[in-house]
Amino acid sequence: MNELEKFGNIPVDSTVLSDITGNYKFPRNKIATMEKQDEIVRLKKGLYIVSEKIT
Repeated sequence: MNELEKFGNIPVDSTVLSDITGNYKFPRNKIATMEKQDEIVRLKKGLYIVSEKIT
């Protein structure tokens, strides 16, 4: 199970995403990569929802 699935359509902020991404040196880069791969969708700066292809 992908950890993003548990959020569904609930908006999450970048802090929560940083916590679930693991031990990355630059978690913001991982969040940007997740956005480019259509795993998450940015609502506004620092606020995201999980993409429909994940949920």
